[in-house]
Amino acid sequence: MSKKKDSLKPWLSRPAINRSVTLPLTRPLTQRLSNLNEFHPNELDPYLLFDARDSMIGTLENPTLDLDPSKPDTLNVITATRAGVATYTDVNGNIATASADTVRVDYVDSVPMILVEPSATNLVDYSEDFTHSSWTKSNATLTDDYGIAPDGANTSTRIQYTGGSAYIADNVSSGTYTASAFVKGVAGEVVKFGIGLNVGQGAEFTLNGEWQRIQQTGTGNIIFFSSLGGNTATDFEIWGAQLEAGSVATSYIPTSGGDAAARTRASDELVISGSDFTDFYNGSAGTFFIQAQNRTPELNGAVLMGQNSNRLFFYKSNPNRLSTYDGGSFTHHDGLVANQLFNAAVTFNTSNRSLSLDGSALDTDTINTNWAGADILKIGFGYSNNFNGHYRRIIYWPLHSDSL
Repeated sequence: MSKKKDSLKPWLSRPAINRSVTLPLTRPLTQRLSNLNEFHPNELDPYLLFDARDSMIGTLENPTLDLDPSKPDTLNVITATRAGVATYTDVNGNIATASADTVRVDYVDSVPMILVEPSATNLVDYSEDFTHSSWTKSNATLTDDYGIAPDGANTSTRIQYTGGSAYIADNVSSGTYTASAFVKGVAGEVVKFGIGLNVGQGAEFTLNGEWQRIQQTGTGNIIFFSSLGGNTATDFEIWGAQLEAGSVATSYIPTSGGDAAARTRASDELVISGSDFTDFYNGSAGTFFIQAQNRTPELNGAVLMGQNSNRLFFYKSNPNRLSTYDGGSFTHHDGLVANQLFNAAVTFNTSNRSLSLDGSALDTDTINTNWAGADILKIGFGYSNNFNGHYRRIIYWPLHSDSL
């Protein structure tokens, strides 16, 4: 979704806001909804966290920034930079391709979220052509273009094990990687898949009758499907094999030969700048609220930041910690969990800044003048490691709050 320079800002018709008041909240802004220890994105509407009588008529209805992926026009203020195409899951559940320099709205359990990822390279040369000579086959019959693949095209490959020790494998450079692939077969049957020094060292995955993406992190130089071990599936479909550095499988990177550059997805860099930034940001007082899930919270990096590292509104710091930083001191809350949605808010004025994570008590510290001088908002990049995951909502009120 490209930025529209002449997009109508939805808050222009809202009443004027008294920026000197304190934001009144009747319940904690970052408090978890019920059952959110598991990922239930359909429950995620931050306005429902408040008393309806007060919030529907109060200042909560007047954010100056509300990035809501379910409302694409709200994302028009974002300028996206990404060299080359990248994939995402569309509203129909298919793997789709986004053009360069666009915001990817990825549907997670049918819920739209902004997808932000670092650069990654698929080390598998032919991710969909398993009949290619780069894949070694033993006691296995392969039929390409067999059925409808996760991209909606007739591009899946059927594997039929014919007996003995059967496998298909691809040799790659040795190292610690994450292997992933899409697989479909009879529900309840088990496939053996993974990475190792020898075929058969992978993990067992139970099929559910639909397309599912399976993954394993390990060390070795072979990515494979195998009939060894606890495998019970002897006739199933595969598509989209991927091998990449790191501990998680990122969005699918299709490959059909070529060098590493041809098999690399560039990182996402999303910014709000110029008048789009100054129209929403109040340097003397404000409150940011985010709902997000991060695949790698153990890595340090920016989640939401201003101009530079002295303006870290949200920063993930090791170990599994959410922080803020103003150039003088960090304010921390522990508790980030990989792939688990979190609610967080930070509020500031000319005297202090406060952070809350998932309804935790406020952690308050003094503030210097750095945040007041911000002139750009960077989403998921700009300092240390890039964010790797999804943003469900990003909201900003030009007001300070005493209760997060």
